[in-house]
Amino acid sequence: MPTARPIRVAIIGGGLAGLALANALVRRPNPQDTAPDHPGFDVQVFEAKPVLSERGAAVGLGQGARIALKYCIPDADDMLQRAGAVPQAGTQMMVGSGKHAGAAIIALGSAVKPISNIDSEPQDKPAPEKEAPNTGGPVVVHRPSLLHGLKQSLEEGSKANRTIHTSKRLASIQIGDGEEVTITFEDGCVDKFDAVIGADGYRGAVRSHVLGDKAETQAVLQSGFWDCRNMVSMDVAKELFYKPLREALRSRATTAEERATVDDYFGEGDSFDRHSQWGWAGDTGFVMHDVCENGTKVQCVIAAVEKTPWKERKYPLTRDFVREHLEGWMDGPVLPAMLDVSPPTK
Repeated sequence: MPTARPIRVAIIGGGLAGLALANALVRRPNPQDTAPDHPGFDVQVFEAKPVLSERGAAVGLGQGARIALKYCIPDADDMLQRAGAVPQAGTQMMVGSGKHAGAAIIALGSAVKPISNIDSEPQDKPAPEKEAPNTGGPVVVHRPSLLHGLKQSLEEGSKANRTIHTSKRLASIQIGDGEEVTITFEDGCVDKFDAVIGADGYRGAVRSHVLGDKAETQAVLQSGFWDCRNMVSMDVAKELFYKPLREALRSRATTAEERATVDDYFGEGDSFDRHSQWGWAGDTGFVMHDVCENGTKVQCVIAAVEKTPWKERKYPLTRDFVREHLEGWMDGPVLPAMLDVSPPTK
């Protein structure tokens, strides 16, 4: 129903999803997707923590994600560049364990042919060797840097119709007889909105409200696998990760041509400036690494199937724990090198 005042929207959760949506709402409506008399939005973001979370490693944004981000923020390409997003020179999927460890499964969007493809099937069409962040190709960006960019973009311009509130943990949601929704926070503050949107995650208060009496019986289930992430400097990664990994792949190559292809995947000499994304699939696990922060940081991810259901959400990562869950990987090319740059506790 048209109204003289803007539509008030509360977004619960100040993560990537919440801030991206907030940016979209304050920049919309426009004549392309709303009626001419649309009053616009008054958007308030509520985050339970005292500061927006700096946790998290890197985020990969493909073409579809970048199109969506540009809908939310018209200068998204410039924002990604300021956030240190790194264009990906293709994705190389590899075998991480077993007798085929080090063999390529498939190369996607790469100008370099596969290192040692098992089935020798044709690959995707080549992509340019170098690609600027604003050309629309896949990029990897550090989550805190992307979050900071979304926050900065939201805070630009008028503060009248957009505000980020921290230390606001939602206690309850009440839907009245009219068109307003009342939200109450644990600090006792109460406010009314035309709409409340949950971006507070699978353990958030909005999910519990939506499910109502079914919240306990429809509790979140464990996924059955664990993962850990680490960010290391490129200088450290060059010496302790990329060089050993390159040598391990070279040693598995059977021809001079294959060894040259290995070198092509890492860049000229010891520069390691060909920033591909690598995924390694193997027995009960998956390993991934890529580059962000303008090429100065390397993200390392280790994931594996749980042997027994966890009773806690977090456990310390030890070498014995990794060996137990990924025992078939320790003779392969990638995991030993990754453990050297992502040292587990003890």
